[in-house]
Amino acid sequence: MMRVLLAVAMAVAACSPATPTPIPDASAMAADRWGPLAVIPPQDGSDSARTEGRLRVSDDCVLLESPSGLTLLVWHADRTRWTPEGSIGFANTDGVIATVRDGSEVVLGGSGDGESEGGRTAEAWMLGIDWVAPPGASCEFDQWWFVGDLRG
Repeated sequence: MMRVLLAVAMAVAACSPATPTPIPDASAMAADRWGPLAVIPPQDGSDSARTEGRLRVSDDCVLLESPSGLTLLVWHADRTRWTPEGSIGFANTDGVIATVRDGSEVVLGGSGDGESEGGRTAEAWMLGIDWVAPPGASCEFDQWWFVGDLRG
């Protein structure tokens, strides 16, 4: 009798619909991994233009504050790490790892553009980017910079 009850219980369990396991939200996973960083897929090469200023890290974005205004910094996924403590680790082209955080004075290699230079709005520019993690919705900027090297 016990074997019959056990067999029936197992058969009922096998036929019962399983409770689906929720699939993690991709944007939540990106937010956990990348924090406020705007991140693009790995890119070959790096432009050699230069800019400098002070990092401003908020909940939604990482900006460069300079005399020309606030510039969104765009990071390469294969060379950048975000820590929950709020620091950014970046592997430079020479292999040196730079670690910076909010308020750090930095010199950046790479390339950039902006609404006043290229004539495109930030919204139009963002639509043309293949994002790993886009900037946060409340991130306000009218210039952007693709980080190629970082000295802090």
